[in-house]
Amino acid sequence: MERLDRCLKKIGELPNESPHKVNIKGKWYTTVATRLEIFRQVFGTEGKITQKLVTADLERVVMKANVFVYQNDRWEKVADGFAEEFREASPVNRNSAVENCSTSCIGRALANLGLHGSEFASAFEVQNAIERKPSAPKSNQFTKQSIPKDFLS
Repeated sequence: MERLDRCLKKIGELPNESPHKVNIKGKWYTTVATRLEIFRQVFGTEGKITQKLVTADLERVVMKANVFVYQNDRWEKVADGFAEEFREASPVNRNSAVENCSTSCIGRALANLGLHGSEFASAFEVQNAIERKPSAPKSNQFTKQSIPKDFLS
C-alpha cells in the first residue's frame, strides 16, 4: 500500500520535539493528533475512521475505532483498535472519559495500521502507567454473557 508507506515516511521524518511528539522517560511518542493528521493528509477522502461506543457506565468507557480505506471500488476495513478508560483513573477521565477513550481507540487503530511512530502506546497511556494508574474496579467484572455479541464486528 503506497499511501501507507507515505504516511510512515512522514512520521519518520518528524523531529523528536513538540508538538508532534512527546518525550516520556527518554522515549519519543508520536501524538494521536499528529498520526491522524498525517493519515488525513495522505488518504484524504479515501480514508475514514468510524467509532463505536461499546459500553459506558459510571465506572468505565469502552470504545472501538475502525479504519477504512476506499480501494477496489469499495470501503475496506484495514485496521481497528479498542480502548478502555476508567472514570476515576485520572482527573482528565473524571470529566472527559468518553473523549479520552475516543482518542485512545483512534490511536490504537492507527497503530494497528502501522502508524505508531516508534512507540506503540499513546503518550497518555504511558503517562498514566508512570503515575501508577489505579487498578480497575473489581465490582463490575466481565462475563461472557456481558460482552455484546457484536463487540468484534
